Amino acid sequence: MEAQPPQIDNRLEYLGSYVQKTLKLKPEKWSRMMNTEDHKAVVKKFLERPHPVLLVIVLTPTAQLVAANGFPLAQLKSKGVYFIKKAPIPVCKITPSETVIPGDLSPKIIDQLASLVDE
Repeated sequence: MEAQPPQIDNRLEYLGSYVQKTLKLKPEKWSRMMNTEDHKAVVKKFLERPHPVLLVIVLTPTAQLVAANGFPLAQLKSKGVYFIKKAPIPVCKITPSETVIPGDLSPKIIDQLASLVDE
């Protein structure tokens, strides 16, 4: 019986690079968030389970990243990002972009919603 080669997991790299690029952050911010057990658990839950289907990451006024599985409107005073699963399944380890839709959030949610409705 042959041992299977280890499966590559690109999910955290995919999420991290999108967050860093969109919010114009240094990699340390992402690493710091992922070293916090609460935030890491929220991200892992999103990646490995069918539910929740939403992951929101916002930058707090103290320049810290916060992960949530809903819209933390009270903390959204600056830009944030979201990831929505295309279907309620775990996120693909090899090509996460095929199972997740990323997007950015404006601090003015009502204005963003209005412009989305207009489109």
